[in-house]
Amino acid sequence: MSAFTVPTEFQEELKGGMNDQSGIKLPFPAPTLYWYNGKTDFMNVEEIKDPRRFGGWGVSKEDLDNLGVAPSPAWKLHDLTNKDAKSYQAYLFRTAWVAPIARRSAWFENDGKSRSSVNILAYLALRNKEGAFIPYGAVVLSAKSYTGLTLEKCFKEFTAKTTDLRGETLSNFFFTPIGTFGDQPKFNTNKGKSGKESSVTDPQLYIPEGGYTEDFLKSCFVPNVNSEILGQMAAFKKQAAEWLNDWNKRKDTKPAEQQPVTEESADEYPEF
Repeated sequence: MSAFTVPTEFQEELKGGMNDQSGIKLPFPAPTLYWYNGKTDFMNVEEIKDPRRFGGWGVSKEDLDNLGVAPSPAWKLHDLTNKDAKSYQAYLFRTAWVAPIARRSAWFENDGKSRSSVNILAYLALRNKEGAFIPYGAVVLSAKSYTGLTLEKCFKEFTAKTTDLRGETLSNFFFTPIGTFGDQPKFNTNKGKSGKESSVTDPQLYIPEGGYTEDFLKSCFVPNVNSEILGQMAAFKKQAAEWLNDWNKRKDTKPAEQQPVTEESADEYPEF
């Protein structure tokens, strides 16, 4: 018997009191894929073919290491610097094929400014050189402000453009290609409430030439890739309930006069 005994009711009352209370964590490994803006400095540097020029997705090496998750061999590791001049390493890639599971969004105050953030829990698939899908696992897509709104519009557009082909089957069960495409970078100039302008590369939905076809959807239909993924997606959503509800405590919308700010840097560790 231990020399140190405390009544059970007190043990239970204080259990977990010193745990990190800054946010609910997912109970399974899910690397955060954050949106990475292309750099206007590289706009005309044709030798650069990666997201540093075009924009795309990033996942920090530290995040993968902490989760014990291996990167895709197709992702390239880069030494980067965030807005505070802090160096970090991240894997960058232009396109993610994701089947969305659940979404959460909220507003957060930072330096007196309100900024919206969106997280989309999804199942990621990788494509090999032959175009076949290889299951990867759960990920969280992360974007802020107008970029978050644009990301959500990509999923809504995919849903709308495939309605007739899908019938009653939810668009969740198709790997949706979101990233940047083409051989020329596309920059948009946004102006924040303070008047400061920023150039961003928006998330884009890939649309095949001629539009979506039944054959295209069959190729990215989740059960056709691996039927076991369906059960995994359902389990992930159930297990993520507390994580999803954590942001429901915050307001999902702000008054019209408080629009999302655009002065953001995508070259930083994701906040959530």
